Amino acid sequence: MSINSVVLNNGVMLITEPIATAKTVAIGFYFSVGSRSETAENRGITHFVEHLLFKGTKSRTSFEIAKTFDRMGGYSNAFTEKENMSVYCTVPAVAQNGVSYPLLALDVLCDMTQNCVFDENEIEKERDVVKNEILSVEDDFEESAYEAASGVLWQNHNLGNNISGSVEEVSSITRAQIIDFYEKNIASGELVVCVAGNFAEDDFVSRLEKLGEHKRAGESALLSRFSGEKPSWKSGVFSKKSDFLQKQLFVLYEAKCPSSEKEYFSQVVLNAVLGDTMSSRLFQSLREKSGLCYNVYSFISLYEDVGVLGSYLSAEKSNVKKAYSALTAQIENLLQNPPDDDELDFAKEHLCGEEIMGEPDMEAHLKRLYRNYAMGFPQRSADETISLIRSINANDVKEAINAIFKNPFIFLYGSKSKLALSC
Repeated sequence: MSINSVVLNNGVMLITEPIATAKTVAIGFYFSVGSRSETAENRGITHFVEHLLFKGTKSRTSFEIAKTFDRMGGYSNAFTEKENMSVYCTVPAVAQNGVSYPLLALDVLCDMTQNCVFDENEIEKERDVVKNEILSVEDDFEESAYEAASGVLWQNHNLGNNISGSVEEVSSITRAQIIDFYEKNIASGELVVCVAGNFAEDDFVSRLEKLGEHKRAGESALLSRFSGEKPSWKSGVFSKKSDFLQKQLFVLYEAKCPSSEKEYFSQVVLNAVLGDTMSSRLFQSLREKSGLCYNVYSFISLYEDVGVLGSYLSAEKSNVKKAYSALTAQIENLLQNPPDDDELDFAKEHLCGEEIMGEPDMEAHLKRLYRNYAMGFPQRSADETISLIRSINANDVKEAINAIFKNPFIFLYGSKSKLALSC
């Protein structure tokens, strides 16, 4: 069935993918606000409000919200990123006792994003929960290393903000700030609702049109949402002390914000070749053949006006320099010996297999719908996406390689002693 996009009369963008054979429905509310939107006075507020969405509305307590999804056998969750925040759920596509589970789930999400009461006691209890979450990130060597690297790379720019904020910053957020943020950015902010599965589309439109007025969503999230200067790339070698036993190493490159689907999927295929799979160049060279580290991979992070293609590894102190040399040697080899057709086919079929395996998962459909919206791409089915991936050729990936691999940002996170690393 076709994928439909429409801006409702109240400004809400609704993107639907009806699938008559599906047994579940996934619903996602996406808000154009994240840690990049915050100021020095409210660091961590987006993530804090994300938590508080579940803590009670004018008509439902936090327990009633949880019980509603649990009784259906579904689940709900939320996340905050640099540039957006989302609350979403997946429920069975059935009705019990005359109650449609998908419509009930939609009603709860509408209630959470329109009618939160922010009870003082609930705020304080959840504040402690968020503080514990922040501390758990600080106990995780990989997450804390990435936050430290981002802070140095995007220093003096909001992209460098810690998504959760610090314990001190969250401690200082007031109820008045929370209510003001919620009313401006959630209850009336730019909202994109994505729905995939077996549901009555007209009923969803009717319910969403009962929401209050929202800032009108654009045709894509590529419309400028963030004020201030574009983040500038920083190259060189940087380090920061940590108390973890292993050293964490990032080698990051500035990736182009894709202006087309071909550019996007060329970068995705390149990432699969470099380090996104167990058969990738980095994993096979550094771990399987050399035993230099336990964890090594590559990744892509794309924002509104800048992108990153990065490699990460963790290794004991005695192996870090060797691992770094091996990693940069693989990147140099990629420049000198781009992947041939066989290696590209291998990487592309891996990505196609992920699409195929995600086909029964309505949450996977949800992610694809929002990704295409956020990137400004046409909405496509899984089959169309697979065809696009398979259309990427060696020249497309070679162009991505030549555009990306220059001016590296190298970041070492570990004990006090430094290693002599060079760009």
